[in-house]
Amino acid sequence: MLEAVSFIGRLLNKGTDLVEGLVQDVAVTPKSPKYLVKLNFELQSGQKRLTWDMAEIPQEENTRRSFLARWRWVGNASGNNPQFFLTTTNPEYLLGSENPKKLAPLMLLGELEKRGEKGELYQRLLGIKNNFFREESDGRYLLDMAGLDWRGSKDKPQKVEEVVNGILKDLGLTKKKVALWTLLFNGRPLVDEQPYDEIILSYMQRSFEGDELLDGVCSVCGKEKTKVAFSAFERLSFLKYYITDKLGAASHLVKEGFSKNFLICQPCFQDLMLAENFIRNNLSLRVGDLNFLVLPSFLILPEEVDAQELSFWVERLKTRVAGLVSTAAWLESIAGSKKSLEEELQNFLYELPYENQAILSFLFYRKAQSELRIFALIKDVSPSRIGHLLRQSYALAMKAERLLGLKGCWLDLTRIYQLIPLSSGNQTEQKKILYIYEGLLKQYPISYSFLIQQFLLLAKTYVLEKYDGTNIIRPPDKLKELVLAEKMMEAGFFFKLLREERLLKGVRDLCDKDFQGLGLDELDSRMRDYLKEMRYSPAETALFLLGYLLNEVGKGQYLFGHKDKPVLEKLNYQGMPWPKVRQLANILFEKLRQYDRLKFNERLYATMKALFDGYRDNWPLGPEENVFYILSGYSYGVLASAQMGKKEGEEE
Repeated sequence: MLEAVSFIGRLLNKGTDLVEGLVQDVAVTPKSPKYLVKLNFELQSGQKRLTWDMAEIPQEENTRRSFLARWRWVGNASGNNPQFFLTTTNPEYLLGSENPKKLAPLMLLGELEKRGEKGELYQRLLGIKNNFFREESDGRYLLDMAGLDWRGSKDKPQKVEEVVNGILKDLGLTKKKVALWTLLFNGRPLVDEQPYDEIILSYMQRSFEGDELLDGVCSVCGKEKTKVAFSAFERLSFLKYYITDKLGAASHLVKEGFSKNFLICQPCFQDLMLAENFIRNNLSLRVGDLNFLVLPSFLILPEEVDAQELSFWVERLKTRVAGLVSTAAWLESIAGSKKSLEEELQNFLYELPYENQAILSFLFYRKAQSELRIFALIKDVSPSRIGHLLRQSYALAMKAERLLGLKGCWLDLTRIYQLIPLSSGNQTEQKKILYIYEGLLKQYPISYSFLIQQFLLLAKTYVLEKYDGTNIIRPPDKLKELVLAEKMMEAGFFFKLLREERLLKGVRDLCDKDFQGLGLDELDSRMRDYLKEMRYSPAETALFLLGYLLNEVGKGQYLFGHKDKPVLEKLNYQGMPWPKVRQLANILFEKLRQYDRLKFNERLYATMKALFDGYRDNWPLGPEENVFYILSGYSYGVLASAQMGKKEGEEE
């Protein structure tokens, strides 16, 4: 992976402004505009003023990138490193921080003094220090409001937080709308002054300025170099291969032992910096509360592609992967297109340059302050696999609409995420969904019994309304049953997808009879088509019919005045053994009679009973499977009733 990412960096590092290549992006949408606030320290004829202005960050991608490059937004200094950057997300870094190392104007001034650079940038920063800040007894520098012409409220603020709030109030902005803050002196942006860019690059590559440089072989390019470093890796984010500030990570537990792990030369380090930033800006996606990066590895030589072609390829790749993450979002993005949906799908699913010349890795992570916690790295995924899964999902969505009336039932990563209940913030729980994603992407078998357990837990979450602390969103009370029914049907189609992909582990094919020979003539044609499409065995079909009749009893109970459906209390979501299933089947006959639903379902009940009688003492399914297929039939009935009610309402 290291060489693959370095390859992207080499493409980007051909005659490119290196600082511009390190510029980070800002998330901007029409519903969520973001702004840059310019803080201007003015010193004219001995009069001190603090003024401010704002600029909206453009929404169009290329214009936004140019805007952010112009203001040199390259991120904040990580951890407790000194803050030199004058465009930042935190106004305290410009106006006064509790941590002296984070007050950027003074830290940058000190760095220039150390370098002997006393040009325009130095003089302007010195003017800010001497006229706008005062030194405290503990060595900290704070904004000096004495003699300062304050444009805000009549009462001058005394704390930085009050200063910031006053500026936001005057501009009519909230903190959430301000993405960036930057510094001007007498109306001139300080990021324009030289040698500001050199300071940025020096900070990024500081590992190559110290005394720890060695002679050795670069771990990236494999060439023997006179100046290679091990500590440079700690300057990276998701490519930080090992810890360089804890001796426990070094060979022989001594500092010199780090050189036994990875060494890197400065040109390769620049490549990795550019590639990391490019990938973070262009190939960063999210599903649920999981962030992930798509890392492409090319199988072609650097001469065969340039940076412009790379950007085009990456844009198409991100669109395709984003479609797999959330097809609904992709469909929304093409709304209003002059092309038909079928044309868009053709381009979306089938046209991707270099599809056979690259492989992908998916890096799932969580960023907490300066810490990057990696959950999983799914390696060596072909781009064609993404397209294949999208085509399969599209085909199943069309079948779900035809058989169930479910529209937009795309089995993308987001829908699958919503089928697996996860405890929020629990890293062990995240492994459940990552296990499924890895199976889908890498074509590894997924445990059938594991999925059955998760789907029963999903049903239990809805029925008992245990949403808090999970990734399952609470639906409106009136829609709870309908939403649960849709989720259980989606779970059934997910099983169908995995069966067709031969990715189900531990499942037995019980469909040993031809479907026409099951004696299901009493079923309506739509239900028969559904059961045939899902390849239900006689035992699974019997449970499905039991669930359907369970819903019929529930409908009767509702019509008799029950607010809920007491018959659902007969289900045990931990699982039901065969004797309990037979007992429930016998109870249902009386319940159907009691609530006046038997006359509509007598033949259906007889069909179900005949299927059950074919097993008696050799029932082939386990307790949890029993409940899942009962819930499938129940959910089918709920959806059928909802669609019938909608149709009758439209006719009226």
